[in-house]
Amino acid sequence: MAYYSVAFRIYSDDISPGAMTERIGIEPTEVHVIGQDRIPVLRPGGWSTNVWGYEPDYDRSASLEKLLKWLLQDLAPKKERIQHLTREAEAVYHCACFSFISDYPETTAELSPKTLAEMASYGATFSLSHYLCSGDDDDDDTD
Repeated sequence: MAYYSVAFRIYSDDISPGAMTERIGIEPTEVHVIGQDRIPVLRPGGWSTNVWGYEPDYDRSASLEKLLKWLLQDLAPKKERIQHLTREAEAVYHCACFSFISDYPETTAELSPKTLAEMASYGATFSLSHYLCSGDDDDDDTD
């Protein structure tokens, strides 16, 4: 079984996350400003650009297609605002697939032409990262 995460992010050296929020009209779930410290273990140094991100809290066991459709539904009321902003900044659909080694390589993701067309209409790049997890990589944080 695979689990997915989907996020829509906008990057800009010139537009602050606060200004992006004001222009779009959707509260982000993630923001970073130029120079802000990153998680040093993963990426040393500060952020090199401003980031506005929206990652809905959906059932991550749903298909990638379904998650992207839900994301697009959330963005739809502000589509024109987002399209205008993506002419000035870089937008990316950041998607990740987390699958267990025991399931690999059976993990597949398919996107319909309709979903692909709707995604493309925002002027954003699609990025998919695949992470293989061992059975020990669960989220059990019991102390």
